Amino acid sequence: MAMILGGYVGEVMKRNWCGHWKQESKAFPGRRVFTLEFASGGDVWPHLKVGKRLTKGPGDNVWHYFQTLRERYVKPRVVA
Repeated sequence: MAMILGGYVGEVMKRNWCGHWKQESKAFPGRRVFTLEFASGGDVWPHLKVGKRLTKGPGDNVWHYFQTLRERYVKPRVVA
């Protein structure tokens, strides 16, 4: 379930924040880990966050995770 829901959350981020999926990460050397990498830099693992939410409860809020990543990786648009 974490892979499915995390994949959905990751796809939303990927499509809106110029990201792409890869199957490796420096944070997990030697392991095959689905990783979302943003053009602005940075790797994230939304399926791991969703897994924590499912097992640990509301304290691992996915919406707050999404908002924090948006602040970190998305450049604000300038409206003229």
